[in-house]
Order: sequence, then C-alpha cells, then structure tokens
Amino acid sequence: MFPRTERARITWIRYQGTEMLFLDFSDAQVEVSLDLIGGFMNALADREDGSVLLLTNVTDAHYDPAISAKWKTIRGFMEAALLMGRPLQGDQLRIFKTEIEAKDWLSKK
Repeated sequence: MFPRTERARITWIRYQGTEMLFLDFSDAQVEVSLDLIGGFMNALADREDGSVLLLTNVTDAHYDPAISAKWKTIRGFMEAALLMGRPLQGDQLRIFKTEIEAKDWLSKK
C-alpha cells in the first residue's frame, strides 16, 4: 500500500449540505501528524476563528506530547471537533466509533 500524501489526509468535504474539514491521522507516525497540523493551518488561511467544523480520524495514530502542544495553538478556529478511533479528553471534543456517526452529529451543528 502506498503512503497517503498530506493533501489526501486534509480534505474539505460536504456531508448533508454541511462543509467540514476532514483530517486523517489514521496510522500516522508522530512526524506525519506534526506535518498534518501544519497543513491544517494552511487550509484555514481564509477562515475566521470559530468557523470550522472539524472531523478527525486518529485510529491507530502514534502520539507524542508535541502533537498536543501544536494543537493548542489552533483551537480557536474550531467550532466543533470530532475524533474517531481513540478516546481523548477535552471540552470541545466529541468521540464517535464510526465516521457516519461523527458526520451526522457534526452536520447538525
């Protein structure tokens, strides 16, 4: 299997008429995750704070505290954030087992 490119891992999608940004961290090593967060910032270049609905897949992603530190610098842009695949804590995060469950909830925000 070929590795996914950063472009393939950061995608604007429309689900039930709602635009959301999909970040695919699944199976990502720490270095890839840090690069993706940087790419995410580029995707937000023309967006206002609090205007982005974010759908994130972290299934089997590797973790390092540097990833959390980098995320903290961009939280203001997110109106709602969803994670699939790994239970985490946070007041702005909702955890779902499937992508469809997450998209359904997020499309109603």
